[in-house]
Amino acid sequence: MSFSSPIRVLLIGNSHTHVNNVPASLQKLLVWGTGRVVTCMGCTTDSVSLQWHWNHHASRRALDAGPYDFVVLQERSGGPLEDARSTRTYAGHWCEAAKQHNATPVLYMTWALDSAPQTQPDIAAVYDKVAVEHGARVAPVGLAWQRAGFGAHKPPLYDADGRHAAPAGSFLAAAVLAQTIAPQVSWLSLREPPPVFASLAPEQVLSLVGIGAHTILLRE
Repeated sequence: MSFSSPIRVLLIGNSHTHVNNVPASLQKLLVWGTGRVVTCMGCTTDSVSLQWHWNHHASRRALDAGPYDFVVLQERSGGPLEDARSTRTYAGHWCEAAKQHNATPVLYMTWALDSAPQTQPDIAAVYDKVAVEHGARVAPVGLAWQRAGFGAHKPPLYDADGRHAAPAGSFLAAAVLAQTIAPQVSWLSLREPPPVFASLAPEQVLSLVGIGAHTILLRE
């Protein structure tokens, strides 16, 4: 496959993006799947929302510093449940800004708290509505966590706080993002062995990639 056409990704979010370095995992997975040169840049700050990023000049400058092919947008995890209108407004602003920069917006759907798995459908509905309103792609990370069994999955998806991701959870997020960005790849039948991730065995990597793939297939 040609290396002449790189994939350039900007990820805007908070700790759900930078904990366990989701951009680095996404980059490795996209290189594995597409055979292309990939760069993934993170623009993240702990506990902030897309509204905060929209009003923060450094975040806007990060987008201006492109070009990027994809802009991944990750709202504060509680945003869709606590203030769906704000989430829709500012996710929408970012989607339109990404398109003005000739990039495809990708909405990074986060997961429910370990203590409240029943909220996942409500979280998903907000992201899906934004996608319809603004022509964005949805990376259904939260639904992949649900398919994996949330807190029942081994190795654990959740960190000890029941909110943030353990390494396996962050990897699953990266896998869903990769498959949303590159849906043309036959992710379940790649011939090359998967990249090495220090905390995961190769069979765990393939299992999590499969969970992501089947989650996306069920939504098509």
